[in-house]
Amino acid sequence: MGGMATHSKGIIVRPSRDGSALVVSIGDDRGGLAKFAERTAAGMAAHGTVRLYCADLSAEGFGGIIRESWRLRAAAKGCQAIILQASPYHWSRGSASRGLFQAVFIDVLLFRRIVLVMHDTPSGRIQRATLYPRLICLIHWALGRRLVFLSQAERSQAGWAGKGRHVRVVPHYVEQRSVAPATARMDPSNLRLGVVGFIDSRKNPLFVLQVVRHLSGAELSFLGGDLLGQEDLTRRLETAIGRLGLNTRVRISGYLSEPELDAELGRIDIGLCLYGQASTSGSLSTLLAARRPIVASDLPIFREYATAAPRAITVVEMDPEVVAQAVLEVANRNPDWAAELEQLAKSRSVRNFGRALWEAAGRDYGGRTH
Repeated sequence: MGGMATHSKGIIVRPSRDGSALVVSIGDDRGGLAKFAERTAAGMAAHGTVRLYCADLSAEGFGGIIRESWRLRAAAKGCQAIILQASPYHWSRGSASRGLFQAVFIDVLLFRRIVLVMHDTPSGRIQRATLYPRLICLIHWALGRRLVFLSQAERSQAGWAGKGRHVRVVPHYVEQRSVAPATARMDPSNLRLGVVGFIDSRKNPLFVLQVVRHLSGAELSFLGGDLLGQEDLTRRLETAIGRLGLNTRVRISGYLSEPELDAELGRIDIGLCLYGQASTSGSLSTLLAARRPIVASDLPIFREYATAAPRAITVVEMDPEVVAQAVLEVANRNPDWAAELEQLAKSRSVRNFGRALWEAAGRDYGGRTH
């Protein structure tokens, strides 16, 4: 019999019996990281006792960092395992020195209890722009109990932080969604395309517009709203839509509740993940959960997914005409990806994901790992 998953938002929750785990939710509670934490807690609760705590780790100033970290420590009282999402893009939003201080302080404060689930691991050659996030990864690698990467590609690109017996790969879950599978043949002259998640520069929204220009009759929906700190990108995107004459074919939905997102996913034919750099792809996972075929940029993480679901995921080079041609090829194919996506969703269910995290935390932490 599984344990309870209880939720606390910004308050200290009472300690529970030894053997429980605390799953920490961070960032915008409407965003992918918060939803990731909620589903992680639900998956782990099928195998042991779990609590969910919403932490504000974006506090400015060293005093704020210490205060919020101490609250997290108090919330974790009685928990031997703390599941904490780690991303240099979603913790401290201050200077690099504050970010480094925060990473060290939290890791030391909760020494050897943290299982760090890594998001948005920097990739490519070492450059000045990536030194800070790479250093953050190394700090977590040195001080955390476990590092969990959500794909082998991200582990490989993490360098030293991807090595060692305390580093694991647990593939990103595919959640259940109330969306009917796309099984009917598409009309290539009347396609409905979708990009899922916040309007983020890493998702190349301006490039996606160039793709739409090469697809006569296609409509595109950006299923998400502003990302904190990138509001100007949304304004530039709206300006570009008007300048290119795409007002009647491209729209930005803004923030969507889960039922609203499901309804929108049910209307699209093909999902686009044309990222400019590698990152953990909750957006791709959402499209897989909606049983939609996907055209993605040629990045290691998408090649890895394409190996697991070759009929459903097409990987292409980042050229607007090449991407448009790939979209048309998918549209003209028989819809033969349904069974493949069903099998992928079954093997990467939220429940299986939760069991794998219990195992990553250690079998002595109370979760049954049958």
